[in-house]
Amino acid sequence: VTHAVPLESLEDSFSDAEVVDFDEKVREQLEHVEYSVEPKVDGLSVALEYRDGVFVRGATRGDGRVGEDVTENLRTIQSIPMVLPEKLPRLIVRGEVYMAKKVFAALNAEREENGEQTFANPRNAAAGSLRQLDPRIAAKRRLDIAVFNLQLAEGRTFTTHAETLAYLRTQKFKVIGNKVVDNVQDALAEIRRLGEERAELPFQKALLNGELPQTMGGGIGQSRMCVYLLRKAHVGEVQASLWPQDVQDACRKANIQLL
Repeated sequence: VTHAVPLESLEDSFSDAEVVDFDEKVREQLEHVEYSVEPKVDGLSVALEYRDGVFVRGATRGDGRVGEDVTENLRTIQSIPMVLPEKLPRLIVRGEVYMAKKVFAALNAEREENGEQTFANPRNAAAGSLRQLDPRIAAKRRLDIAVFNLQLAEGRTFTTHAETLAYLRTQKFKVIGNKVVDNVQDALAEIRRLGEERAELPFQKALLNGELPQTMGGGIGQSRMCVYLLRKAHVGEVQASLWPQDVQDACRKANIQLL
């Protein structure tokens, strides 16, 4: 499956100072900067496509350009809506399929009791379940999803990333929680709060992260840049995913390294 909008990977850095430096460089290019701070699930990234409000196809991220068709297995995930309230001609969202910690523990206990090899972690369990040839097996694994980005929306325009998340909630998607802040110190404070509460999250992560997408421009088809901040224990990471050419040019002028 060729993705209509690439599912980009992320770039890392490793300190609060680098985050602050990034913020300063971005503000040299933009009058208004806004961050949406979000926990990020360490699962299997997928794109969900809807035509006229009906779910028609789902694919794994793959290499970001081409992924594996897993439509029938995705249909077994109860938190993925099959029909949306608003019937846009075409809508594509990105989400992370995961196995909840409680489900993972129960699955491994059952496999151990049956003499089967257990899964190393919830991410591997989710990935293996989603790639099952038999959707009935995937259905038994009780997978879940957290939607975190609007990739494409024909017939709709949005000003900020936070607006897209609010819209997706009205369309019955299970959307990742987020907090909007307008300065980098508040963003870092929110990430620290998320780190302190990581044990309470229903999903397990190799890294607990605060995800800070920042939208530039007037809508889905216009300039957009995402900044991702992650934190694990005392280690901070920043990841950046950058899209259209005008945004890339602005970042190069600010000496921001692109993928």
